[in-house]
Amino acid sequence: MRIRAEVSLEETAALLNVSESFAAKLFDEGAFPSRSEEGRRLALSSDVLACKEKQKQARLETLDELAAHDQSLNMK
Repeated sequence: MRIRAEVSLEETAALLNVSESFAAKLFDEGAFPSRSEEGRRLALSSDVLACKEKQKQARLETLDELAAHDQSLNMK
């Protein structure tokens, strides 16, 4: 997929591998800066990809915390 400077709601969903309704929720919650033009929601692809990386890092941190907790309980 060629990544443009600005991406639509549909392209955002594809980049993040989420549904369009979840991508719309991210737009609504201000997960990244966006704008509307002629009824289309647009965001910079760099902002969307930064959001994706932030979500990935949060997941990895949570997994590390769970693994540490499991080890503290002697779980394997």
